[in-house]
Amino acid sequence: NLLGEDFKRLHPKLQERYALPKDIPFCAEGTMTYIQTGAGCLTPLLKLAANWKFLFPESGKNIPFTIKNTCRSLPSGLEEVYWERT
Repeated sequence: NLLGEDFKRLHPKLQERYALPKDIPFCAEGTMTYIQTGAGCLTPLLKLAANWKFLFPESGKNIPFTIKNTCRSLPSGLEEVYWERT
């Protein structure tokens, strides 16, 4: 793992949350009580990032969401956590 021995220094709940077994996803859902877009000059960047499914361009209250994190191996042999948010 990326943190090596430092992983054990994380709070136990964080260790539980990020110690994902390979190919067994962590799934959750909830409601974001408030999302704020930010400065208007960032709108083009946020819309572009939303096309890459990287950021949320919207503002709002009580926005439902789901998240799925999966640990997987890359062709290089390294492992990554793949995040899917909707």
